[in-house]
Amino acid sequence: MSFGSSDQAGTQRMARMEAAWHGHIGHVKPDNEDQAVVLGPDELGCNVWLLMVADGLGGGGGGRASQIAADHFGAAAPSCLAASADHGFEALAAALSVMVQGANKAIWSEVRSGSGPGRMATTCTAAVVSGDRVAIGHVGDSRAYLVRGREALMLTADHALMEEMEIPEERVRRRIDPAPYHSVLTRALGRAPMVEIDQVQAELAEGDTLVLCSDGLTAMLSDSRIGKLVDASHTPDTACRRLVNLALRRGGYDNVTVAALTVGERGGDDELGPDEGEIMPTPRPEPPMGLAARLIRRITGRR
Repeated sequence: MSFGSSDQAGTQRMARMEAAWHGHIGHVKPDNEDQAVVLGPDELGCNVWLLMVADGLGGGGGGRASQIAADHFGAAAPSCLAASADHGFEALAAALSVMVQGANKAIWSEVRSGSGPGRMATTCTAAVVSGDRVAIGHVGDSRAYLVRGREALMLTADHALMEEMEIPEERVRRRIDPAPYHSVLTRALGRAPMVEIDQVQAELAEGDTLVLCSDGLTAMLSDSRIGKLVDASHTPDTACRRLVNLALRRGGYDNVTVAALTVGERGGDDELGPDEGEIMPTPRPEPPMGLAARLIRRITGRR
C-alpha cells in the first residue's frame, strides 16, 4: 500500500505493470494539500490497480478534504474493487464512481457536522486499471494523461471556469488576465451532497504510461514536456521524480504530486541527469497575481 502527501514517494510492482508516485510541498505554500494513493493487486486482493490524486482547495480546509478523500479510497478500495472484479470491467468502473461519490459524501458530512475546519473541498482524479483497460473518475482540475511514445494525451477535462467559458487563447493573451478564471473550479468534492463525476475509459498498450497529477505540475510543464520526460524514463518512479523535480526548478509555486503506472517493458533510463535531481525547498517569489488578487489588495490595502 502506498498513500500520503508532502515529500514522500511509493512504488508498487506486479506482473507486467508497475506503479509509483512522488510529491513535494513546493517552494511557496506553507502546507501540502495534495494527496496520492497507489494500491496494487497485493493490497486489493484482485488483479487490479488503483491510482488517485487529490488536490485540496482553499487553505487548511482543503488539506483536510484531500486527506479525507485519500483515507476513504484507502479504506474502501480493497473490498469495493475485489467485490467487483469478478463481474467484469464495467463493474470496476462503476465501483470507482461509487468510491469517488463516497469520498465526496465523507467530506460533505464533516462540513455539515461542523467538526472540520469549515469550508472544505478537493479535486479528485482516480483510475482503476484491469488488464489492458483503464477507467477514470474525475472531478476538478487535477489531470490524467495517457503517454504513448513521446505524446501525452490528456484524458480528462479541467472543471475550471476558464475551460468552461471556452475563451479563445488569443483573446486571453490580449484582453483577459486568465489567473482568476483558472483558479475558479466549477466542480470539486465537498461542495454538495452529490457531485457530478466525469467517467472516461481508455485502452492501454505495451509501453504506455498512465499519469495522474495535480495542477502544481501542469501549471509548470506543458503536455509536450510531460510526454518527453515520461518517454525518457524506464520506470514510473523515475518518471514521477523527473516531472516533480522539473516543476520545482521552474518555480514550484504550488504543491506538486504525480502518480504513474507503466505497462510492460519500456525504454528510457533510470539515472537522473545533473539538472534532474531533487532540490531542497528554498524561498521563491510568489507568482504574479491575477486581476482579482490585485483588486483585493488595492481595496483592502493588504500586502
